[in-house]
Amino acid sequence: MGVSKDPILASNQLQLARVYVQLNNNDRAEERLKGAITIYDALPALPTEDHYTALFLLGKVHLRQLKFAEAESITLRARAVAEQNKAVPHSMALIDLQLGDILFAKGNLDKSRKHFEESVSRYESIFGIQSPYLISPLSSLFGLECRSNNLDAAESIGRRILTLAETRGDEGGLNTARSNLCALLAESGKLDEAIQLAELTLLIIANGGRTSSNLVQRSSSNRPSEWHTKPIWGPNCIRLNSPLVRCFVIRAASPPRFANAGHELYRPTEAKKFACWSKPTEKL
Repeated sequence: MGVSKDPILASNQLQLARVYVQLNNNDRAEERLKGAITIYDALPALPTEDHYTALFLLGKVHLRQLKFAEAESITLRARAVAEQNKAVPHSMALIDLQLGDILFAKGNLDKSRKHFEESVSRYESIFGIQSPYLISPLSSLFGLECRSNNLDAAESIGRRILTLAETRGDEGGLNTARSNLCALLAESGKLDEAIQLAELTLLIIANGGRTSSNLVQRSSSNRPSEWHTKPIWGPNCIRLNSPLVRCFVIRAASPPRFANAGHELYRPTEAKKFACWSKPTEKL
């Protein structure tokens, strides 16, 4: 039998693959995406949005599987098909971001930076320079600058992410932004500011995520004896943001246990690998 040329079948395969991608069932997603792509490749008409979406998602699946060469190849195909289809800038921004993640994973930091910066530029042109949509590509760029030991550049990006997170008003994102910046400030030797930011983060978490001027005042004044600030860089850290980027979030220690303890800020003793947290899947 020849290859099916039924676009409805391809569309159904793609929709099912989306579900598997969301469920992190990479093997099933790969099977469905390859089936859809085979049909799209055989169609005589110009490539459609579904065609480059299927290619993009297959690249994402290969990245999760740590098949970096395949991920790069298929994502470059997605980019070429998207350009041929005159894809909207948002789709191109997502593709550039994924290419940056893949190249970062392969250790090609210069090319990775180029794609991250291109993604940021596209988002800025679509949504403006103060849009919370910029948090995702900026987070990837932040991780790259940390990996490259460009701490000044990383700090500037981290502060911008924090400002954007405050605009969005998402406490989860805010705590992540604060914690990542805190870790960077500690690594840069700016311990006083790092401790102050850590205490603010822990106070907000303990207060159920509610931010108030009272909390800010408490964190800026003499450290209350019932609180102990202890950002841990070892087993109590989890990785966040884009794949294979080392960003850290502080875990709160139990306040009663450290009621009379001094204040300590720990620095990393060795590089550790953690399972990456996947960003919410965005539709092309």
